[in-house]
Amino acid sequence: MKNKSVIDFVVPWVDNNDPEWQESFAKYSDDLSKFADGSEKRYRDWEIFKYWFRGVEEFAPWVNKVHLVTCGHFPKWLNMNHKKLNFVKHEDYIPREHLPVFSANPIEINLHRIKELSEQFVYFNDDIFLINPSKPTDFFRNGLPTDSAVMTAIDGTGYSPIILNGVRAINNHFSKKEVVREAPFKWFNIKYEKLLLRNFLLLPWSNFTGFYNYHLANSFLKSTFKEVWEQEKEVLVATSERKFRHNLDVNQLIFRAWQLSQNQFHPISKHKLGDFWRIGVDPLEKITTSIKTTRKPLICLNDHGVDNFDEAKTSITRLLKNRFPNKSSFEL
Repeated sequence: MKNKSVIDFVVPWVDNNDPEWQESFAKYSDDLSKFADGSEKRYRDWEIFKYWFRGVEEFAPWVNKVHLVTCGHFPKWLNMNHKKLNFVKHEDYIPREHLPVFSANPIEINLHRIKELSEQFVYFNDDIFLINPSKPTDFFRNGLPTDSAVMTAIDGTGYSPIILNGVRAINNHFSKKEVVREAPFKWFNIKYEKLLLRNFLLLPWSNFTGFYNYHLANSFLKSTFKEVWEQEKEVLVATSERKFRHNLDVNQLIFRAWQLSQNQFHPISKHKLGDFWRIGVDPLEKITTSIKTTRKPLICLNDHGVDNFDEAKTSITRLLKNRFPNKSSFEL
């Protein structure tokens, strides 16, 4: 049995400038429809991924392994022989009949198939950076993922159809009333502060209407992935078969919702774990100020379709370079 204290990180990455990737993308782009998303912001490279590794080395030296997931390419500056690095190609763990994929959703929902992945792991997107010191207990306590069980109401627009598909699955397997009754202090916890009001307001609804998404790194148990695959194989296989993000998909959040609905989590103030910023929506000045001043471990710098890409990229790169001026051992 694996040591419960072992925690891995998993992070996907894509090089949209790779000619082979571009050729493959173009070959399958006919699969796109009005319900699919192959927009540039899904793949655009900000050339700041090296700072993700610098943050991990400086602020999470306790991590066991870093599993870097790509279609097969990797950054030229990456030290592929690093003792903590496990380089994972899509073909190493996603069933071959589903490849290639250009959506994060199949990549996320099959993570449990990665060889050597620990039971406890933290899933990052490549736009979520460790920017201040972190502890294992930020992500797991007593063998359970840390999280905040805050309800929300999904309106079915934008990104939410994919999340709504996961919520529908949750309601097929769990009784909201029984879940809350089983562990009331996990759902009505003062650590959630003002967000706790959402749980009070949504409590009268008989079914779950959604779970508040913090857009930060999420802590998972590999065994949860296996269980959800056993219970919801049809929707997970269908998502794996789609090469581009689609409104009928589910994503990693179905596993997070499952853990919450099983009360298999340790309640924390997750909003104190990091800040989420939408580049292209939130003022660039506020984002850059946050990079310089935040004391939270995590920061998410999400490409939300920014128009002034070059200006934003220059500003954010400069700040991250100042924050992490030295190479990590993950770099050549």
